[in-house]
Amino acid sequence: MWRQWLGHAWPPHKKGVLVMNTPTGNSLSAAELTCGMILCLARQIPQAAASMKEGKWDRKKYMGMELNGKTLGVLGLGRIGRAMQIVDMATGKGLAGIVNGQALSKAFVPQTKPWIALARALGMVLHTVGKQVQGSVQVCTLGEPGRLHPMPGHRDADGWAAHRGTRGPAGLGAQKEVTLRNALLLAQEAGLKVTTTHGDVAPESDGSAGLLQVALQGTPHRATGMVQGSTPVLRELNGATFKQPAPLAGPILIYRTKASEPSALPTLAGLLGKVGVHLQSYHSSGTVAGEQWSIVGLSAPLSNLGELKPRVMEVFQLHL
Repeated sequence: MWRQWLGHAWPPHKKGVLVMNTPTGNSLSAAELTCGMILCLARQIPQAAASMKEGKWDRKKYMGMELNGKTLGVLGLGRIGRAMQIVDMATGKGLAGIVNGQALSKAFVPQTKPWIALARALGMVLHTVGKQVQGSVQVCTLGEPGRLHPMPGHRDADGWAAHRGTRGPAGLGAQKEVTLRNALLLAQEAGLKVTTTHGDVAPESDGSAGLLQVALQGTPHRATGMVQGSTPVLRELNGATFKQPAPLAGPILIYRTKASEPSALPTLAGLLGKVGVHLQSYHSSGTVAGEQWSIVGLSAPLSNLGELKPRVMEVFQLHL
């Protein structure tokens, strides 16, 4: 509308009304008003006030709900959205997390879901291999410029891959309810420092869009994976590259052996036959320092690994 009055007095000015653009003038006030409205909705304050003015005392009817522990959804993180901070006045603690609605919608498009699943799987693998860990976790995306747009964490401050990738190393699976948005905060509480980076590299020979790597800094523990089709796969574990990337889905068995110990696979096959569990897939890595990793896809988890343990250096199961 202002273009129509360009070069002419705008009608409000003719009436002595001052009109100006003040983009930051009331951002905080608008955010505080929004917080107040949220409290009114949660505790039904307007309805309770109206009822009391009518001489009623409907205490149970307007009990409402507490905001403590709830997750606040913020649709758009502009000046007002960034100012949205709800705190517990008594303890000073905030809500469980703040969700950027625009970023959240991107996290559930078909192209992004496999990368989120990959990040979660790599984090779980790393946590199991590294046992209980503390220190620094680095989540890195690698790919050709412009080809990794669907990948979470690619030059994205929110870092969906970081949130899922740190869930495992922080040991957050059982203690607390972990979401895409609170995982980094919980990881910090667990003693982990999380950093995210992106590296532009040449495209892979297999045509994949890129790689996702989760590493425990200062240790040899590192897991690198990618997405083939819509399936998350593991490409490298602790420096050992798999000849064919191993699918990270369903019940899987991961074990490490001496390259000179060939009896692990026959022993595993015999164990599977006894309990009626089917071998769905088998992938082995190249040899590093005389050792190699193997990943076995199973139709169901094994209840007892006692027969296999004497044949391997370490073994563990995951259900992804």
